[in-house]
Amino acid sequence: MSEQKPQTDSFKDSIVNIALNQASKKKEEPDFSKYKYVLYARKSSEEEGAQERSIPNQIEDCKRFAKSLGLNVVKVITEQKIRKELWQ
Repeated sequence: MSEQKPQTDSFKDSIVNIALNQASKKKEEPDFSKYKYVLYARKSSEEEGAQERSIPNQIEDCKRFAKSLGLNVVKVITEQKIRKELWQ
């Protein structure tokens, strides 16, 4: 089975568009480095094959992505599975 690439293009585009919109109001280039960022990785199912990306792989991909944009990641939050009782 081939490893899937993380789907970050739409996420990256969203972040860039938000920053550009804010910067255009101020007439300056966005400075992503001045913000603090939190990574959130989640595995919602324990069934084999239900989710291909492990939490460590998600974190690695997100950190690599954040570094490529010069983002300051200050915390990593993980969640193993959905706790149904919280949503009822």
